[in-house]
Amino acid sequence: MTTEEKNKFEFVANVDDFEEEEMQEFTVGSEKIIVCLVEGDFFAISGICSHAYAEMINGDLDEYYVTCPLHFSECDIRNGCPLDPPATDPLKTFDVLVEDNKVYVSPKERTENDR
Repeated sequence: MTTEEKNKFEFVANVDDFEEEEMQEFTVGSEKIIVCLVEGDFFAISGICSHAYAEMINGDLDEYYVTCPLHFSECDIRNGCPLDPPATDPLKTFDVLVEDNKVYVSPKERTENDR
């Protein structure tokens, strides 16, 4: 990755700051973003549910699925897609870069083609 590409990401934490199946919330750009560690991989999703305003950090993470604390919809953290109602729109997802034991997140939402 070039320096220019890396500059499009924001540092959020060290890898060692996470435990397996843990979520942490950060502000990246103007977005509340949840960073999750599952099976050694990092994923970044919107910190706000796509169905109604609920803070996803207050939900539960079970493997690759986060449950909204408000209406209990589950979404896949790998692509943001909801698995059950009432959520029908996917959560925003963001690219994650791990380099030199540091976790970086792009402030730019991934497009549907990137999912």
